[in-house]
This record gives sequence, structure tokens and C-alpha cells, in this order.
Amino acid sequence: MDFWPILEMRLDYWSVLDRLSEIESYPWDGVKNEYYDDYADLFNEMAGLSAEFYNEFERLIRDLEYTWSLPKRKLENTGMENARGAAWFDMAVSLLNETDMSVLLENEGVYDPDDIDRERQKRRKAVLALTKEQQFSLFTQVFHFLMRFIQLSLAFETVKGSIDELERLNSLRETNGRLQLPSSAYL
Repeated sequence: MDFWPILEMRLDYWSVLDRLSEIESYPWDGVKNEYYDDYADLFNEMAGLSAEFYNEFERLIRDLEYTWSLPKRKLENTGMENARGAAWFDMAVSLLNETDMSVLLENEGVYDPDDIDRERQKRRKAVLALTKEQQFSLFTQVFHFLMRFIQLSLAFETVKGSIDELERLNSLRETNGRLQLPSSAYL
């Protein structure tokens, strides 16, 4: 199982929404094979958790936008004056060196690849313009959510990877045109 894509997981606002919707809809839209039924309860539980995370994520964005003391004027010259909550979330995430800024900018509608460093600097300046208390609160809320989101994503990928691994190891055998299930299959 390859975990490299998880280590490079996209963490911007739109990518998090896409990932949560993928996890939530997997029990209905996902590929179902011989082993899916063994893990169906886990996928259903993760779908429920994903729905809860989605609600919590929207609540976090709403808090960042309306009830928090993040000033709108700090967003000037960032091009994100209208999407304050999502903008502050993306600003906090953009400070991570691992953040793929090209994906973040593409999701925000900025398509100039030469502006990646300049865009990161604009976000860094906006965050540095906040008070220490505002920075601490922003980072605490955003990164606390992201750590839990990454845990859910890793669990989802682990279960999907387990099913793929069982399939790949040919645990099902075909004899005389009939599938024979092994007496046990463990990873």
C-alpha cells in the first residue's frame, strides 16, 4: 500500500471539502468487490464521521468569518476580500511548506504559476499583521481540525488499501468456474 499520496494530501479549503464528500459518498458510489461487505460497516461509520466533519468544518469557516475578530482590512490585496472565513483557513494552511500552493491558487481562481511565491508572501504578511492572540487562535483551530481530518483520511485509505491488498493477493480462487473463498484472509 502506497502512503506517499497521503503525505502530500491537499489541505486547502476546496480540497478538504472534496475529500470529505468522497469519504461520505463512498458507501454508495465506491467500487464494491468481494471484500467490500466485510468492511461495509467501517465505510458507513466513516461516512457518518465525514458528515460530522463537514458540519464542523463549515462551523469553523463561519466562526472565522463572522464571530471572530479577524479584520477584513487585513485581507486587502490578497484577492480574497469576499471569502473571509475560507481565506483565513487557506492563509493558515499556506504557511505550511508542504502545502501545494499551485493547487490552492487554482482552487481560488488564480491561474498564474509565476505568482506562487508572491501569493505565499501576501498570505504570510496578512497573517503576520494579526495580533499574537489572533494568530494563536487561528492556528489552533485550523490545525486541530486538520489533524483530525488527516486521521479520518488515513483511516479511510487504510481500509480501502486493505481491500485492494486482499484483492491483489488473489485470496479468491477460481476452480472449475466457481469462486472459492479461503477459510480466512488476514493482513
